[in-house]
This record gives sequence, structure tokens and C-alpha cells, in this order.
Amino acid sequence: MNWIKEILKEIQQLDTSNKAIRKFCVVIAVALGVIGSFIYLKTQSLTTVKWLWGIGLLFLILGFILPSVLRPVYRLWMLLAYFIGGIVSRVILTVLFYFVITPTGLVLRLFGKDVLDKKFEKNRESYWVKKDLSGITKEQYGKMY
Repeated sequence: MNWIKEILKEIQQLDTSNKAIRKFCVVIAVALGVIGSFIYLKTQSLTTVKWLWGIGLLFLILGFILPSVLRPVYRLWMLLAYFIGGIVSRVILTVLFYFVITPTGLVLRLFGKDVLDKKFEKNRESYWVKKDLSGITKEQYGKMY
């Protein structure tokens, strides 16, 4: 549960300046406007659309006139976003590990492949892998990247 402590630490260091809150309000207003437009295109019902557009407009007006009023909403929203991001990233990494990396490793073991050349050989003189440097000029050493 160390990731929860990291999230709480990030929330404490969160930029809650007026500029950041204004950006947040613009994003919320645009998102609610787009969602409302899609709902209107699908259902032709203005009831829900009016509510979404009204809330978006309220966020926009408050964000530019009184951003300090929305500071707790912004902090709560970002806390929720960090928690959801932490959970989703761990789920994705777990699925990737168990459904991609583990089967790949099992198949490689099944066929006896040693991709990393980890097998120990008693009679081997050196594990050093020689690299062909014949195509490299002195100028290329100046610009390594």
C-alpha cells in the first residue's frame, strides 16, 4: 500500500494555483459540452443536455471569476484521478505480465531457448561478447547519441 502514500504525497504537492484551476474548469466545461452534444445527437432529448451544459458553464464562469471556490473540487477530482490511475496501471501491468510475458517465458523454456545466454559453461574461456567496430569512425565517438 506504499502507492497510496505516494498518491497522497503528490496531492499535497499539487499545483492549486488559479491558472491550474482555470485549466481544469475549461477541460471540464469542454468535456461536459462534448458529452452533452453526443447525448443530444443520440437521444434528441434536451433535459440531460441542458443540465450538462449548465454545469459546464457554471464551472467555466466560476473558474474565471472565483477559482478559489473550486479549489476543493479540483483537489478531490485530482485525488480521484490519481487513485484510478494507480489502480488501472497496476491492473494493466498485471495482465501484461500474466498473459504476455509469462506465456512467452514458458514457451521459450519449453523449446530450450536461452535468450539472455545465462547458461554456465565450465569450459568456456570468457563470456565477453566481441563487437564488430570496423564500420565506426572517430567522428562518431564525438556524437554518441
